[in-house]
Amino acid sequence: MPGVEVNKLKFLVNCGAFTRYLTNAQSGVLALPVYDRNENNEVIVYVGEVFCRVVDCEYSRKTVGLREYLKLAYTE
Repeated sequence: MPGVEVNKLKFLVNCGAFTRYLTNAQSGVLALPVYDRNENNEVIVYVGEVFCRVVDCEYSRKTVGLREYLKLAYTE
């Protein structure tokens, strides 16, 4: 996928839904929902998730290492 460096997990490489997620989220066709939070009010990041879903985030279309990025960019 040009313009985005994504480390695909081996079990997701041939998954059509994951490929559509990558393509459609990057192009802006897929509207990503706000993050769910757990009982400790921590953001839940799912396996394979690569795009930041914070509203107006400049990296919403090209994030690598999403968990680390969220810790650094949005920890109070």
